[in-house]
Amino acid sequence: MVKRILTVLVCLMLCGQAEALVRKDRVRAVQSGTWDIDDITGTISLPTGAATSAKQLADGHSVAQSGTWTTQSVQSGDWTTIAKPYGPYDYFAQDASTEATITIDYAHHEVHSGSHFYLEGYALLGNGGSLYIKLVTPDNAEWAHFTWDIASNGILITTLVEAPTGGLADGSPVTILNNNRNSDHASVLTITSGVTAPTGGTIIAQGSWGSKAGGQHSRDNEIILKQGTTYARTFLSGSASNYVNFKASWYEHTDKN
Repeated sequence: MVKRILTVLVCLMLCGQAEALVRKDRVRAVQSGTWDIDDITGTISLPTGAATSAKQLADGHSVAQSGTWTTQSVQSGDWTTIAKPYGPYDYFAQDASTEATITIDYAHHEVHSGSHFYLEGYALLGNGGSLYIKLVTPDNAEWAHFTWDIASNGILITTLVEAPTGGLADGSPVTILNNNRNSDHASVLTITSGVTAPTGGTIIAQGSWGSKAGGQHSRDNEIILKQGTTYARTFLSGSASNYVNFKASWYEHTDKN
């Protein structure tokens, strides 16, 4: 009899503890292994405003965007080119043997685009003889990125004068050639050869030598000519029967900033 009474009391105590746990706002459970959650009854409450649909946007929705989006193409496996993100002719190419990226420099690109120009010629000057060339840039942001090659078989002094204040009269216009012979794009520069000697201005490049080549062929040494400005290239020979060879090369690019 006593044993039965003790059993009843123990059951009542355990049931009371279970009821107290159920009434708690939060239940902390420790579980290991795999939970079987297939058989769930009742309602699970979600936070206010929580999405309940796997598809969050309706069909035909639109997305508003500001600023600039940058997109990239993802490529796996063997490849030699990447997708063309900026247009039908813009892409990156890769050398099949070394897997190095194939590129050309910007000046070379301007040759292909028809915006690279040149003029080339020579003059026979006696001792003390001279030659003056006038160059005029337009007053807009289409700037000429200028380099040149000069050579002579005798003593020669040459200068590039910016914004001379006088001289440079007469002379004959020079035909400017496009490096891309398939392009009809004309240069914005005006060049005249055989003008009178310049006066005033600022010498921004000069050189003197005897029987050698000179100039600024490297793109690292290019000069971007100032817009709306007159320039004079001068040659003064210090030798008899002095052949002076001259080539000017430049591309014209509209400044973006």
